[in-house]
Order: sequence, then C-alpha cells, then structure tokens
Amino acid sequence: MPESLGVLVLEDEWPARNYLVQLVERSKLAHVVAAVSSTALASEALAASPTAVDVAFVDIHLAGERQPARAGLTWITSLQERSLAAGRDAAPPRVVLTTASSEHAMRAFELGVVDYLLKPFTERRVRASLERIVASTRAPARSRDVREVRIAARHGRAIVFPRGRDAFAFEAEAASARARPEAARRRSVAQLARAMLPDRRTCASTPQRNRL
Repeated sequence: MPESLGVLVLEDEWPARNYLVQLVERSKLAHVVAAVSSTALASEALAASPTAVDVAFVDIHLAGERQPARAGLTWITSLQERSLAAGRDAAPPRVVLTTASSEHAMRAFELGVVDYLLKPFTERRVRASLERIVASTRAPARSRDVREVRIAARHGRAIVFPRGRDAFAFEAEAASARARPEAARRRSVAQLARAMLPDRRTCASTPQRNRL
C-alpha cells in the first residue's frame, strides 16, 4: 500500500460527506480518491480509479437505494462477493462503516469491517481509524493458517474490534459482558506488587525494636 491511503467516501448526505472528506485530507494519512452519494457511483469509482482505493468509508443508510436502511451493508457484501469471484489479486478495500447508531455492529463484525464510526464524526476519531489501518498494513504478514479471533466491543460512543489476544478476561453480567485488556492486567499486577511489597527505603531507615 502507498504511504498515503487512497480513500473512497460513500455518504448520501452532502454536509456529512464534505465534512468527512475534510477530516480524511486533514489527517495527512490519506487522500480522497472519490466521494459519492450512491452505491452505483461507488462501484463506478472503484472500477475507474487510476490509483488504488485502500479504504472505503461507507454509510449504512443511503437514501434513494432499493433498501436504504441497509444499502451500505448490501454494497459491502456484493463488493466482497465480486472480489472472491475475481480471485486473490482483486482484494476489496478495507471498510470503515459510518452510521448514526450502533444497531448494525454485529453485522459489521461479520463482514470484517476494520472500524465502525458513529456520527457525528470527530477529527480525532477519524484520524485514529486511519492510524490503525496504516499500522496494520505495516505489520508483518502472518501465516494464513493462523486465524485471528476478533471481538466487537463498545468503547464510549464507538464500536471497536480488538484482537482476541489483546484481552485477558471477560466479565459477564445479565445480557452484557466486559472485556478487560491485556495492558490493564499488566498494570494491575504491578500495582498489586507495589501494594504488597514493603518499601525498601522505609525498611532500611526504620530501626527495629528490641525483643523482650
């Protein structure tokens, strides 16, 4: 992949589309190849683009489509099917879903999207998404036989997809569950050790009492 990611923006609302384009360009991590309002125009842009489209920001709800409430998901599915039919050399762009609610998070997880952005967009969140994608492209390739365990989790207003090895414990309560990250475990162990072990400086400076 090039140093600057090629981005396709599929968003039917002009204000949201224009703002997302600005945020992507402002990040300096990517450049917008095309910004369109319909799935037909998105497919045309992918086919006609002279440069690679590495990432597609796709809105789930697209007015004017046959099934507007799920049009973005339908387009992603068809994109993957066309890629499989074309063979290994026709990998589809990585997809970042954009939506006003989190109701489609599980379906997004099943489709293998790399991120899930809730509206309204923020510069910090868009940049974090692009940074994650850039970092993943620089990671060394792993064996195809090793399957990555992925988890769909809520973090504030965002839906994130941490790797299975990034979590060390899960806590279930009613219909929900919490995942505790590996980094938190390391901090917790270190804090526990400091609490249990005596301060050496204190021990050295405190005189011992004579035994009776």
